[in-house]
Amino acid sequence: MSLTDLARQMSPPRGVSPASQGGAASARVTEYVRQRLVSGPRSPESTAGYADGTVATVAWSILRGTRAYREAAMRLGATPAIWRLGDFVVTPLREGGVTRFVLLALDPSLPPQFSPAATVLPTAFDDLTTAHRRWIDRVGRAPGYGPALAQATGPEVVTEFSLAQGLQLVVAGVSLETQYTAERPTPPFLVKDGSGATNFSMGVYSNSTLHGPGLTTAAHGTVAGAAYDVEDGGTVIDSVKGIQTNAVLDAAFLQLNKVPTIASPAGRRFLSGVTPDTTLTHAFHGFVSGLTQASVSGWVDDLLTIEPWLQNRVFTQQILKQGDSGSALIDANDQVVGFAFYNSSAFASPTCSAWIWSDSVRDDFQLT
Repeated sequence: MSLTDLARQMSPPRGVSPASQGGAASARVTEYVRQRLVSGPRSPESTAGYADGTVATVAWSILRGTRAYREAAMRLGATPAIWRLGDFVVTPLREGGVTRFVLLALDPSLPPQFSPAATVLPTAFDDLTTAHRRWIDRVGRAPGYGPALAQATGPEVVTEFSLAQGLQLVVAGVSLETQYTAERPTPPFLVKDGSGATNFSMGVYSNSTLHGPGLTTAAHGTVAGAAYDVEDGGTVIDSVKGIQTNAVLDAAFLQLNKVPTIASPAGRRFLSGVTPDTTLTHAFHGFVSGLTQASVSGWVDDLLTIEPWLQNRVFTQQILKQGDSGSALIDANDQVVGFAFYNSSAFASPTCSAWIWSDSVRDDFQLT
């Protein structure tokens, strides 16, 4: 069962208002989103999907710090291990032209026979101010956008979101040992070793303020010190002069000798400080899958918190194949959303495909 199917099964349709239109506090977050997208879409219509998801994610992330949230999860059957090993996934459901957001609390410690359970949280929380302050402390450390998002977000955004959509929490025994796999929707780059064997697909070309021009890919596909040629459209455009890796993200940045001329570039901006717009078409170009469309079905509620130890993820339907590792998920506005890293058939999930949040990779390698 997919994440979307689980959310629909446990949370029947109900009339809701857009998350970004809940009131004055939601409007401030919405304006923050518009400012973050200054180099891309700016009109209220073009930013509404990003704003809805951001407001919902902010609200659910703050709520995880409240006593009522924790007690509700335990009453529904969650084990104490969920706070260390679980995934808390903001799941969008498109209904009647409006996106409704349900929170899936996924506990891998629950037995296979556990039946998912759901509840609607109350709209008042006696410790909301404390939970909000803790969230502000965390998100405020996010490079670049953290202080602006913290300043734009008041605790009232939780109340407005609860009144606009209701706080629908689902606990299920699902383990997201998932497949990280995808690529940019252009003829994909290829990287070949000295024997001429194709090793892995590329994600996006970018410039690093630390390492110069280069390409993103999955760390597990690279060998430190190995010699690689980079092809674009069948033509060798450069050779790799160095490889930088991040084990937590399973991300690699391949340093190039020069700034190449890229045929049909895509993914020219990283989605940063806002959540994906689930109303848009997303696509990847995997070495095995080819050019393929994907639908975003959720993301972790910590998505806007960038920490060195966090492996933030965005989820789509189960769509990726072994061999697509290293590619990038890009939305219709040319924003890079995620990267397909850490993939093997042993980790393929029947539930979904997972993508490392692009902003985590951007921050680690200081990509522009």
